[in-house]
Amino acid sequence: MSTKKTAVLMTAGVAVCVLAFFWLRERPQPVTADGGEPKEKTVARPDKIVQPNGAVEGGVEPVADSPDGRAESAQRAPGKSAADVRTPQKNTQPSGGGRTEPDRDGALLAEIDELLDDDDYDTLLAQAAALIKHPNPEVRSKLAFGLHWAGLRGLADLTTMLGDPDPEVAQEALDYWKTALADIESSDDKAALLDAAYTVTGDFTEDGLVDDLLSEMLFVEDELAAAAHLMEMARQSKNPAHQEKFIETMDSISMPDEESANIQQAIDNLRKWERQEKLERAEEAAAEIAAGDDGLGLGQLMKPAQSAQPATPPEIPAAAPALP
Repeated sequence: MSTKKTAVLMTAGVAVCVLAFFWLRERPQPVTADGGEPKEKTVARPDKIVQPNGAVEGGVEPVADSPDGRAESAQRAPGKSAADVRTPQKNTQPSGGGRTEPDRDGALLAEIDELLDDDDYDTLLAQAAALIKHPNPEVRSKLAFGLHWAGLRGLADLTTMLGDPDPEVAQEALDYWKTALADIESSDDKAALLDAAYTVTGDFTEDGLVDDLLSEMLFVEDELAAAAHLMEMARQSKNPAHQEKFIETMDSISMPDEESANIQQAIDNLRKWERQEKLERAEEAAAEIAAGDDGLGLGQLMKPAQSAQPATPPEIPAAAPALP
């Protein structure tokens, strides 16, 4: 009897185990918000002493694992909660006297407009050196516009702005610069300004701008002034493409028998022409001075000298004797 009872109990136990196995296997798993399987969060026990106020001595407390499964740790000072450590604190104090960067730039643009409305170019020119280096291209663009309206007084600073790092601002400065250049009457000033414009960007000057500068140089009325600055521009150039343009321009003034083979030969030919031109001008000046001392103009000096005595009247032939 006991054997049968034992066998029944064992059979019932096995059946319960089988049913429990299938029940646990078929039970639905919980689904996370992103559709994946839930991840277990492990919280490491701190090996530091926990103070009565909840602070952790040592400053390191484990936090929940990140989405990629790697545990992150955050440091916090004693007396701060974990939320204080994980949440970055933003500086709510206004900087720059209560103005943000856009506010300051907007106020600066309004100030430039006010100076232009009042025709206060003295103040604008006094601030130009600092404004040229302003980080906001909009401010530099407004400055270029103001320098353009300042006329010849703003041309030096406008020349500096030809090398602006922003291509749009540099192009605006170039357009204003070309307009102002046409108002310069002095050959020396115009040639010096063209020289300075090339010096700003040097070998990095775009080929189109180099062509414009050299073309303007050929239109300088005094060729001696143009030649002097052309040689200075050519000496500082190491760009082969620019050097070819300089050689062609200098040869168009010196007119050598043969085309210059290199930049140094072009400079030497132009220097020879310069010496000859100065000599001829000196001779002309001396002739004008001499003519002024004699009371005669240069035109009169070049005419053939005439006698101051009145011309002798033509001889009248003797009358023929009367016929008998």
